[in-house]
This record gives sequence, C-alpha cells and structure tokens, in this order.
Amino acid sequence: MIYSRRKNIFESLKLIEKEIREKIEGKKVLIKPNFTSSRIQKAATHIEQIRGILDFLSEVYEGKITIGEGSGENTFEGFSNFGYFTLKDEYQLPIEFIDLNKDGFEMIPSVALFNCLGHPSEGTKGQVQWGKQSKLGYFRP
Repeated sequence: MIYSRRKNIFESLKLIEKEIREKIEGKKVLIKPNFTSSRIQKAATHIEQIRGILDFLSEVYEGKITIGEGSGENTFEGFSNFGYFTLKDEYQLPIEFIDLNKDGFEMIPSVALFNCLGHPSEGTKGQVQWGKQSKLGYFRP
C-alpha cells in the first residue's frame, strides 16, 4: 500500500462530511498550515495535505478559501518555497494567502475553544484574536 498524504486527508474528511458541511455553511474557511521553517520542508505542512483539504472543499464549499500562516520566519517565502501559490491555478475555488503576523488584531474574551466540528474542547480556555483586516478569528490560549 502506498501512503498518500493527499488521499488520506481527503478520505478522512469524507468520513465527517455531513458535520463539516453543517459547520461551514455560510461561513468563511481558513486553512492554517504550520511553517516552523519557511525553508525546510520537513518542518512545514506538506502541500499534499493542503491539496487533500482543497480536494474535499471543492466538493462541498463554493466560497473563498483563505490559507493563512504566521511563520516564525518569512511566511510568504514559505508559501513560495513549498509550492502553495500554485494552488490558485489548480483549483476553481478562489484562494487567498495571508500572513497572520501582518494582520492587526483585537482580543475578544472567550470561554472555550470549539474544535472544527463545533464541539467544546476540554481545558482550552483563552482568548480569540480577531483579525482587523482578514476578519478571521484564531485562538490564543
């Protein structure tokens, strides 16, 4: 059996398709990869994982997709080095890229973090940063 990041991600999301459809209907979608390094691929989310997510979303979502990261290095260099910008040409979905380090934010008190299915996660209390330009929220414990 050949391991495929893309296929595994896609098939995993298909298993919870109904729940995802319900949670993203009428909402913005942010894909948040992790770039511990913007130069070393093994220290960053592989593009094939993002393709698996986009393959799935292209079947269930028609809105704009934001791919946002706040690397400790140069975020847009990472997007370029790891081939992320090619995704705009590969998919019919409108895709935008943002550097979460560049977006101003305001802190909004939060009582709990909700996971991707909208269920409260135990022991994750903190605040949400709401991007002033991107209008995207992300959790900071």
